[in-house]
Amino acid sequence: MKSLNDSVQTNETVHRRNPTWVSATGRTKTRIAKAKYYLNHTAWVPDTHLEGDKAMLVVCCNLRRYHKLCAETTVNLIREHYNPRCLTVDGSSWGWQDHDIHKKYRQAGKRGMYPTLGVVDPKALAKAAKKELIRQLKAFWKKSLIPGGCCTPAEFRNAFIRFRGGKEVTPNMLSRVIKETTGIEPVRPFGKKIYRGFHIAVVAATPEQPLMAEGQASERSCPF
Repeated sequence: MKSLNDSVQTNETVHRRNPTWVSATGRTKTRIAKAKYYLNHTAWVPDTHLEGDKAMLVVCCNLRRYHKLCAETTVNLIREHYNPRCLTVDGSSWGWQDHDIHKKYRQAGKRGMYPTLGVVDPKALAKAAKKELIRQLKAFWKKSLIPGGCCTPAEFRNAFIRFRGGKEVTPNMLSRVIKETTGIEPVRPFGKKIYRGFHIAVVAATPEQPLMAEGQASERSCPF
């Protein structure tokens, strides 16, 4: 059966354009223990041998790129912990031979291959969310902010949330991303936090309905 982790792409291939993924951390012993659990419980075992090549490529990508295991360890673990799960409807085994596993391991090391476990890892999901937040912030800055004046962090955040269709973002996360990507921080000229140098259009833009030309920030005013 397909696992939740592998369902990210077992219906396609283990190729994706610029995916965000990470590798497992910890000592070799810890990563091997994680790999054993994966092979015994969640690794995709197809219902038929026809999808076996794709399943083994997914498994090898995870062991090589996510668990960071060498070829010899990968072969041994698959032989011991994965092959016993490869059964036909009548209960006969169709486990993988060592030379076929080596072949898939080498293929897993090619450019453009990535581990499904690395994509659904919480750290990878956080990185992907931050990357998307930065992309949206850049679009918002160009379409909804006008040079000159000032605005409060709350006004900025509320307009940004409207811009991204109502999807929430915490004040701390937004201010941190603004600082990391632009170097801009709020100031307290009269005891109240404000952003200086720009203000928000009366009707903030949305991705589908940008501001009229005269209300848009110029390229020179955008810090990205």
